[in-house]
Amino acid sequence: MSDVVKDAARAAAKPLEHTATWPVALLVALTYAALFPPRAIDGRYSVLEVSLVFLAGVLLVSPRRGAQTLPAIPIAFALLMVVMLASAIWSVESWTALRDASSYILLAVGAWVLVARAGLKPVVWGIALATTAIALASVAYWLIDPVAALFRGTSGLQGVYGNRNTLGFVLAGGLPALFALPVNSWRWEAPRTLAVVFVIVTAIATTSQTTLVTVGVIIAAWLALLAWRRYRWALAVFALVLVAAAIIMVANLERVLDLIGKSSTLNGRTDIWEAAVSVGLQSPIVGYGWSRSWQPGSPHSVAVAEALDGNVVFHAHNEILNWFVTLGAVGALLFIVTATTALLFAVAGARAHASALALWPTLAIVAILVRGLTEISETNAQGWFTLSLAVFAAVVTGANSVTRPVHRLVVQPVRPVSVPSRQ
Repeated sequence: MSDVVKDAARAAAKPLEHTATWPVALLVALTYAALFPPRAIDGRYSVLEVSLVFLAGVLLVSPRRGAQTLPAIPIAFALLMVVMLASAIWSVESWTALRDASSYILLAVGAWVLVARAGLKPVVWGIALATTAIALASVAYWLIDPVAALFRGTSGLQGVYGNRNTLGFVLAGGLPALFALPVNSWRWEAPRTLAVVFVIVTAIATTSQTTLVTVGVIIAAWLALLAWRRYRWALAVFALVLVAAAIIMVANLERVLDLIGKSSTLNGRTDIWEAAVSVGLQSPIVGYGWSRSWQPGSPHSVAVAEALDGNVVFHAHNEILNWFVTLGAVGALLFIVTATTALLFAVAGARAHASALALWPTLAIVAILVRGLTEISETNAQGWFTLSLAVFAAVVTGANSVTRPVHRLVVQPVRPVSVPSRQ
């Protein structure tokens, strides 16, 4: 094993050893909430402003303890960001592509430094606190103004947001952090369990089918990882159950869709997918240029709207297709490799470490991928923030649990960097 890989292996335990500094946890919590703002503050600032404040905050408040090893960088993830930024060259909305890509790169750099300096504990605590606070605020708002807190006169809770799917997105994205909170006594276990149950119930109250499915998969993945720590065969059994469930669902698709309240077109999503594929094939290599959402009037937005009889959509309602439309086959492939790489390291790290913290990267990535099947996920700023933190945390925690060839094939090691101590 090379010295670089050994350095990464020795650094792998650090995220589980660092002390949770509350300024860092608060920074993560505020950033997580700000990247998908409640309707009361929506539109009052930009993602670029949040990303700049986050990076500056990381550099200011995260602890610096002498010489440190920055996390290894997955090659595919680095290349994906390069292509996102470069797409400003061929995008008809060059400024939008440049602004959005720069914002996301700043978030990723901040996540990279944060994982190295502060470790995983403040990340998990920060996201867990933000998620719990949002759930509490949404329920409190429902108690104060039940009509405004429900989605368009339905029974679906939208809380402090303007859409029930948005509330479900935020709660499902933060749920893995609550499962991964490290507790060492019953005095902390009871509040944590109460918070988990409360967030799950609030997520169910949104009546968002995507949220319900995502929460169910997160719970199943959490149980599978806990079992896998005891029994090597548990993860294989979980995979077989998933495959069997998928086969049964496909064989009884009409009944399943009826059960979850979806039409045969998944409430119009299959039409969007068909239009997105058709448009994507007109620029299949590098796409139309990346942005957080499809800009009205852009070629791909207009073409999809025409195929949908004038209905304008702002993303493909499937993340792989969204990457394909905006960055072509290059972007879609790079994201798939990034997700696969991160999951490989995350699962290895989850078994290598006994701490609950090590479960978070796997659960967070699973939540992102499941949501991305029928909705926007990592293309959303909050989703990208979570993905960036999870990718670097996965690579670091799993660094001493994967083989040398895997390191060489999928990760670009970063040699130890000396970070001067705070004077």
